[in-house]
Amino acid sequence: MGRGMAKVGSVILTDLVWTWFLRQLSLVRSADIPGWVWVVLLWALMAFPAASIRGTHYEEGTVIGLARGAVEEGYWLSPHLYGVRFVERPVLLSWLAAGVGKLSGGVTVWSARIPHLLFLLAGGLMVFNLVLPHARKAPAVFGALCWFACPMVAQKFVTAEPDVTLSVLLFGAFFIWWKGVVSGHVSMLRWLSIAILLAAAGLTKGPQPIAYFTLGVGAYLIVKRRWGDISGFVFSNAVAGLAVAAWYWAVVNPGDVEGWMIHSRLSEEYRR
Repeated sequence: MGRGMAKVGSVILTDLVWTWFLRQLSLVRSADIPGWVWVVLLWALMAFPAASIRGTHYEEGTVIGLARGAVEEGYWLSPHLYGVRFVERPVLLSWLAAGVGKLSGGVTVWSARIPHLLFLLAGGLMVFNLVLPHARKAPAVFGALCWFACPMVAQKFVTAEPDVTLSVLLFGAFFIWWKGVVSGHVSMLRWLSIAILLAAAGLTKGPQPIAYFTLGVGAYLIVKRRWGDISGFVFSNAVAGLAVAAWYWAVVNPGDVEGWMIHSRLSEEYRR
């Protein structure tokens, strides 16, 4: 008798909870919440519970250490990791973390994770914006979720490493360019914006990743015979290349070039 009553009570409770859930779902659907709000909510749900409880791991210690070297010891242009010169590549994410730390009174884990998480959000919003003209709101939000949940991103969702920063900067350059292509004209202002993003990408992990944009977009321009865009394309790549080269020129010491060749996988010593 007691078991029967418990079973009936369980069924009633389940029905009540399910009915409540359906009502809430109906309210959400009728509210017509903008898609970008859903993207922000998904990002917050995936970011902040984990970011607040997980300690530093992977390359986060290096990112934070370089940021502390900038804030505490003044090594902004030429990065130092706890007193040791570290110029194998530019370190944009550490500079951003140092900037946050300078404003907040000291470099902490959050100094690195805040810019990292904002880059993640920017990536999701760009995916949403690109999908939306071709589908309904729900598929566009799903596209952003796929960015957040793809294995390479999800693994480091709360880990402040340069990879996500670099990916979003390059994708941002593509986003601005593609919006211009769709509108029928890539203006010089767009090419200038692309140049800034490509320069920032080069200052994140060195000049090589810029080639993803250069080769992909360059091939498209040739195949589609968009000769009118060649000047802007060359301009944006030249500006980005000069900006990155300027950093290397500013910090170079005897022996650095060999180290840069090894880091760029261009040295025979690396191949051995």
